[in-house]
Order: sequence, then structure tokens, then C-alpha cells
Amino acid sequence: MNIEDIARTYLCIKGQVAVVGASPKKDRTSYEIMSYLLKNRITAIPVNPSYAGEDILGEKCLASVKDLPEDVGIIDMVVSAANQGQILREIGELTGRPVVWFQPGAENEKGAKELEARGFPVVSQACIMVVHSLYCTEEEE
Repeated sequence: MNIEDIARTYLCIKGQVAVVGASPKKDRTSYEIMSYLLKNRITAIPVNPSYAGEDILGEKCLASVKDLPEDVGIIDMVVSAANQGQILREIGELTGRPVVWFQPGAENEKGAKELEARGFPVVSQACIMVVHSLYCTEEEE
């Protein structure tokens, strides 16, 4: 699947996006992403063990991707590659096959290849907000 197909299938439909590395700090990219998704009526699920149980933009933060609902469509990675090991192992154990989206600055070529080999669609080197604005805005008009 190319990025446009992924956007139209998983992002434009107002599905669920897990934001891994979510933060309540307004100066963080993950906060900006969650805010953008919520403003565009997309369910954003914060995931960060440091804030587990706390509310981030009105959504309860989960401790792990293992806690995500099975029907989550996209796992948006906003965590540096150096800190992704455990997260990627947990994603690999999921029964579903959500899109794993590596935000700019969170790219992980080795991790992406391993996930693709296990049947996960992967997006890298593209901002989820930019892709949404390119492919999904006409759907909202």
C-alpha cells in the first residue's frame, strides 16, 4: 500500500490513532499531533508509561501498546529509535496489524523492516498531520 492508500484507508475514516510517546507538555510534537488529530475528529489514544492513567487532552493515557483496543488503525511513533526496542517488541506481539507510522525524527529502518516482515504496514519519513491535510481534508468539506 502506498501512503495515499494508507491515509485514505486508516486516517481519513476518523479511526483510532495511538500516539506513542504522548506528552501533556504543550511544547512537544506528540502534544501537537494529538491536538491536531482530536481537532479533526480522529480518536487519539495517548501511550506513554510515564503518564499512564493521566489525562492528556482529555484522553486517558495508556502505559503500553499492549493496552490498546484491537481495532486501533494506526500506531504513531513519536519516540526516538534508541527508545523503541520494547515498544516494537510489543507491537510485534499484537494480534491485529495496525499501520505503524514513524514520525520524522522517530524513523527506524531496522524496526520498520522487521515489522513489515511480520505483516504490518509501515509509514516512515512522513508527518501524519501533513499527510492528513494532503489526502483527507476534502473528505471533511
